[in-house]
Amino acid sequence: QVILSVFGSAYAVAKVRDYDRASAVVLAYQESPDAQQLAAQLIFGGVGAVGKLPVTVASNLPAGSGLTTQPGLRLAYAHPEDAGMDNHLEARVDSIMVQALAARATPGGQVLIARRGVVVLRKSYGYQATTGAVALPLVAAPNASSASAAGNFGSEPGGASATNQPALPPTRPASPRLVQNTDLYDLASLTKVLAATPALLKLQEQGQFSPDSTLGQYFPFLRKTDKASLKLRDVLAHQAGLPAWIPFWKALANNDGTLRRRWFRADSSARFPLPVARGLWGRQDLPAYIYGQIGAAPLTPRPGYVYSDLSFYLYPWLVRQRSGQAFEAFLAQQVYRPLGSNLHFQPLHHALASRLVPTEYDSLFRRQLLRGYVDDEGAALLGGVSGHAGLFGSANDVAQLAQAYAWGLPAAPQPAERQHRARRVGRQLRAFGLHGHVFLG
Repeated sequence: QVILSVFGSAYAVAKVRDYDRASAVVLAYQESPDAQQLAAQLIFGGVGAVGKLPVTVASNLPAGSGLTTQPGLRLAYAHPEDAGMDNHLEARVDSIMVQALAARATPGGQVLIARRGVVVLRKSYGYQATTGAVALPLVAAPNASSASAAGNFGSEPGGASATNQPALPPTRPASPRLVQNTDLYDLASLTKVLAATPALLKLQEQGQFSPDSTLGQYFPFLRKTDKASLKLRDVLAHQAGLPAWIPFWKALANNDGTLRRRWFRADSSARFPLPVARGLWGRQDLPAYIYGQIGAAPLTPRPGYVYSDLSFYLYPWLVRQRSGQAFEAFLAQQVYRPLGSNLHFQPLHHALASRLVPTEYDSLFRRQLLRGYVDDEGAALLGGVSGHAGLFGSANDVAQLAQAYAWGLPAAPQPAERQHRARRVGRQLRAFGLHGHVFLG
């Protein structure tokens, strides 16, 4: 469907060729950035339309025409005072961020503040990374990524000595790269609440998952372990006795830190399809190896709360088994795309490298600057897709899903009032034809 936005006089609507073929018309009156932003928010349901035509434009557009639409279908963007907040908020946040940058606590960052479904501040500060005495983007020296990855292979234990080439240090680029609102960060453990949790909630909504089931019921490879009887409800509450974490990669490396060729290669192939880092590919059965290590890990000796990553390694496998879709495809279809979110795993497939903020220089495992590859070593061994880490996004992407939780999504169907509102606005935009014109006033 086509929605026509007119930024000008009401009489300009009738001058638009075939305007009556549009599903809806938004009359924004002014050709200004504010009018353009509000028109976009109206179309997507962030703000509502309340205006009426002040004059008769055509026989089918008499004075007084116009629909009233309700806001709140998505996040809206406005000033702090519109959400009942202090209009000096931005200056106060600026002061905090300037202090953080001056103290080199961070090279840069994104700040987003929302209240009652309204984003009142969305701003970026500083640079993507730091090098030298000033904040500058950090990039690897020419060929450093491939050299440090391919050169980090050693022999198997008992074989010939390793011929490891030291990783080259990062170098200063020609020009700095400022952080933009659309830049994507490695969201680390936020992946648990932004990916694994909504995926399980959607499965529960579809009758494919119950937190009162046990690990043994869902994961056949755990049925002969002491994890089989653990209830998912206790596991998700971090009180089932699972250990906090396992440094899986260390068992895949030699004593000198070089990586075993049994598990890694410098080029991808059918046997080594998992992207671990630039110029570093993992063997296809690394996930099975990790699942086996989780099954063999001893439970904690005392009951109680222990924050554990381990079960979140398993949920992508569960989603595929229960839904028939890959974890990332399921989330995109069921959660992210309906929200208009740009959350992604393996972001190099979805965004320009310049939009990906470097995370760190990994001096132990991959020995290269990580940009677009997940920082977490365990998630990297799974090809960058896991339930505990691996998701990339902006502050705005995080806010969209956080607001969805506040509205009761995606855990359950929308409340009746919001369902009615969504259906009503959808009908107005799709079915009213000549009478389906929305006027922003």
